[in-house]
Amino acid sequence: MKKIIILFACLLVVIPSLAYNPNFERKYNDALAKYEQGQYDSAKKVISGALKTLPNLSTEQKDKGDRLLALCNQKIANQNRLNLSTKEVTLTYASHLDSVGVDAGKPQLLSSSSSAPGWCIVDGIRDGFLYFHTEFNEKKIPREADITVKMGKIRPQKVHIVQEARPETTKKVVIRTSPDRAWISVDGEEAYVGTWEGTLASGAHRVHIEKGSYAARDTVITVLDDMHREDTLAYRIHLSPNFAKLDLHIMPEPGFSIDSGAILKVNGVTISDTSFTYDDERDEPRYLTRYPDGTIPVHAGTVDIEVIAEHFTPFKKQIRLVRAETYKDSVRLSPITGFLTLGDGGNAAQARVIFDGKDIGAIEDIVAFRTLVGSHKITVKKEGYQSSEVFYPVTITEDNSSFVTVSMDRCVSYVFKSTPSGAQVFIDGEFVGVTPTPAHVLQEFEQKHTFNVEYKKRGFLPVSRKIQPNYILKEAVDSVHLLEASPFFLEADEDKLTVSIEDKEKKAVYYEKTELPAEIVLPISATPYKITAWRRGKKSPAYRGTLKFDNPEKNHRKIKAWPKNNLLVISGEYSFLPYKLSLVDSPEEARFARVNLCSFRLLPGLSTTAVRGLAFFNSTFEHFAPAISFAFINGDFRLGGSISDYVDVNSLISYAWYPPIFAWNFLKDAFVIPNLAGHDVFIGFEVTPRIPIANITLKAGYQMFPGMEQYVPSASNSTYEGKKNDYTIQAFPINNQFVVSITVALTFSTKNKGNNIWRLF
Repeated sequence: MKKIIILFACLLVVIPSLAYNPNFERKYNDALAKYEQGQYDSAKKVISGALKTLPNLSTEQKDKGDRLLALCNQKIANQNRLNLSTKEVTLTYASHLDSVGVDAGKPQLLSSSSSAPGWCIVDGIRDGFLYFHTEFNEKKIPREADITVKMGKIRPQKVHIVQEARPETTKKVVIRTSPDRAWISVDGEEAYVGTWEGTLASGAHRVHIEKGSYAARDTVITVLDDMHREDTLAYRIHLSPNFAKLDLHIMPEPGFSIDSGAILKVNGVTISDTSFTYDDERDEPRYLTRYPDGTIPVHAGTVDIEVIAEHFTPFKKQIRLVRAETYKDSVRLSPITGFLTLGDGGNAAQARVIFDGKDIGAIEDIVAFRTLVGSHKITVKKEGYQSSEVFYPVTITEDNSSFVTVSMDRCVSYVFKSTPSGAQVFIDGEFVGVTPTPAHVLQEFEQKHTFNVEYKKRGFLPVSRKIQPNYILKEAVDSVHLLEASPFFLEADEDKLTVSIEDKEKKAVYYEKTELPAEIVLPISATPYKITAWRRGKKSPAYRGTLKFDNPEKNHRKIKAWPKNNLLVISGEYSFLPYKLSLVDSPEEARFARVNLCSFRLLPGLSTTAVRGLAFFNSTFEHFAPAISFAFINGDFRLGGSISDYVDVNSLISYAWYPPIFAWNFLKDAFVIPNLAGHDVFIGFEVTPRIPIANITLKAGYQMFPGMEQYVPSASNSTYEGKKNDYTIQAFPINNQFVVSITVALTFSTKNKGNNIWRLF
């Protein structure tokens, strides 16, 4: 029995493993092919039927079929998904474009629609988003709509759209007045002067406007409840003046003119002009003043008008003016006249008469000529003659006749020519034309009078000559031959310099007081020209030297002017050669240095320094002996000149007295230090480049320090006990010797380019 049970158990284990249905493989492969083609429902139907209907399926076949069935179910579930990124969207009242994300299993089957297509419009589904836009909400209440998204037979999804209500309409309002600068109040609020700007809600608003000499005005402006129109409303409100305006047009009798202008008086007040207008920033109009538009503001009522013009009968009239009206009228003035008669004093027959700039006829016709009283000018013209006077003055009195005799002189019409042509011609300094010139009249003012004629042409040397015309001739010609010269450009390192250029060899002045920069012409010459420069308004030269021009290619020169000012703000001098001095107990080598603060000019070549300091110090700078001097107890005298445009060389005499510090009562309690007192004398020379702002000077000469003493604080004073001016005086002899030093100076100005020198060359 036991064996039978064991055998039966073995059969139960072996028999299932031997089960197998060959039709399952065909069904499985068919279902798998449909799955791979995306026909998930068909694949599910085939594999599900095989698992349910086919007998004797092995465990492996069941597992494989179940796995394929699970994949089909997963794909079918994924295809049937339809999800929206949000279920509700709230938008403002303005037009708006928005979108919602759409996650769909079958995007090709998607469709959408709006429950309110009039204002909530669907633009379609693209690239995983539902696009829609809303129109402007005209209503002041919110509105809602639903957008439905469908995908085949799957349950549709909805997006709830809420659009906010349109707010109350407001507009930016700008109110201006004509004239401006009025007080403006809106809806009884605080008034503003000038332009009112603010934001107003829709509806009617009261505006009140006031301005001193204008009638107050109340008006209403309406802001429409329309948000589609412009956001800014501009108003210009005109005010009616409480005054009247007078507009008078003043004219003389025909044939006459008012030369000096007419004077208008209103109520006894002379009317003047103003540049203001009625719309400017003035709060009040300027009464009895003529405005640019010709009108005159006056108070309403009776007005007295008076018009006065020189040599015309005064005009008076009384009128009545009404508020806010402009009174226009014309005033015609009657002239006050006398009479003029002209006589021929020689050569004036048939001459034309020009009276105050107007041709009034031939001289024979001017008999009892009616004209305005006062002073006048008469000129006459006649071919071949010129008037003896530039003009003839005449004074006309009322109802009287004046007689003037006119005479004329002979003249010659000259034409000026040059070879080559194109030269400018000047007669007695007056430009008359370019060669060949038009005919120019030379008048015989007096016998044997000569005219100075100058010819100038670029690239040629100027020519000057004297002409004494032959007045028997009516026409004459003057001609010259111009010598060729080369252009030369001359400038300076300062503005507004003028130069004169001379030829020493020919003793000729080619240019005199010519302002730089200038492009001139000069003949090529082996001999240098002499050149002198001046600053405007100054008599002393700003530069003297020579101008070399022997090569036409070297035709440019920039003059380096001498210093205009010689104020040195600060300078420091250092001596190269040592002295044997005893700065402490034993002799040692020492050098000296000077510092000058604010050196300025007293006279040409003579300068002084506001504060001059001297100090001797050893090589380690551990010990030093200082001295100090002030203006007018020190001075420098320089005599020399320039050896080039860049370098000055001069002799130098320098002196300074260094008083003892303890003697200065105002410093004795503040300074108790060792110091030197005595004299500082230098005789030698110096070389200075003309460098602006910062300069370097090399000095060499004989240095003397006569009478030098050293003042050392006493021992009690070093502990601040006893008297603070207690010094011990020690002799401090310094040998006289030749020294070489270098000075560095700062001027902080481009006008300072060296030291104060009395220039000899």
